[in-house]
Amino acid sequence: MNIRKADLEDLPQIVAMMREFAEFENLLGEFSLDVERLSATAFGERAFVRLLVAAEAENNLMGFALLYPKFASFRGERSLYLEDLYVRKDARGRGFGLALLKTAAKMAKAEGFARLDWQALKWNTPAIDFYRKIGAQSDESNINFRLIGEDFEKLAA
Repeated sequence: MNIRKADLEDLPQIVAMMREFAEFENLLGEFSLDVERLSATAFGERAFVRLLVAAEAENNLMGFALLYPKFASFRGERSLYLEDLYVRKDARGRGFGLALLKTAAKMAKAEGFARLDWQALKWNTPAIDFYRKIGAQSDESNINFRLIGEDFEKLAA
């Protein structure tokens, strides 16, 4: 098992896994990412995303983590937000997810972040159970919102 920072050559496999993840989360209809957009976000001039990959062999990716910086204003803490953690179905239960999380935590600590934050879908009980097992705390006090499409355009006008 090899956990490392992603490189440009990994992007087609990462996008394919993101598509699998979207399908798993019943969000395939919202999936529109391509290699070019991910490349700009992770490796371009204005890159802000960090990508980790879990490889069984050098070019055989089994999972990925996508993270980006966040700031908790009331606490004055920088955190690294884990947007996606995904392990391919045939690789689950083999330690890839835990290895990705450990690497993300080590990276966050080395870069001066105080914590990791993330969400899980309420119906994804295997993920919730896994997160609780490693000591993660859930926060039931927030409701997530998003402004997209025409409503976003209208407010931004």
